[in-house]
Amino acid sequence: MGARRVLKEIEQITKSPIAGITVSIPNPDNCFSWIATLDGPSDTPYEGGKFDLEITIPQEYPHKPPNVKFLTKIYHTNVSPQSGYICLDILKHQWSPALSIEKVILSVSSLTIVTGK
Repeated sequence: MGARRVLKEIEQITKSPIAGITVSIPNPDNCFSWIATLDGPSDTPYEGGKFDLEITIPQEYPHKPPNVKFLTKIYHTNVSPQSGYICLDILKHQWSPALSIEKVILSVSSLTIVTGK
């Protein structure tokens, strides 16, 4: 079930891209590994920056959340400076199969908008 859902989500993001966010699959043979690039939001210290996320989707997806971490160094209270992993409730105990990778990316993006000002 996981691969089918992941492929459907890839198709959705490709058909309706999110402004300021690009998503790629570095290895076409592995749909469980994504890279997302976020544009730094205007009127924040991150403005003008490009921030790469590594998204690793477990085989048990959507029953288990994806692992998401920043590849780009970023100073943020919800991001581990050593590993780049993100502390976000929907990536842990608030995960629900009703969520999608797109919603995860938007949630990560909104972290910089809310606390970046």
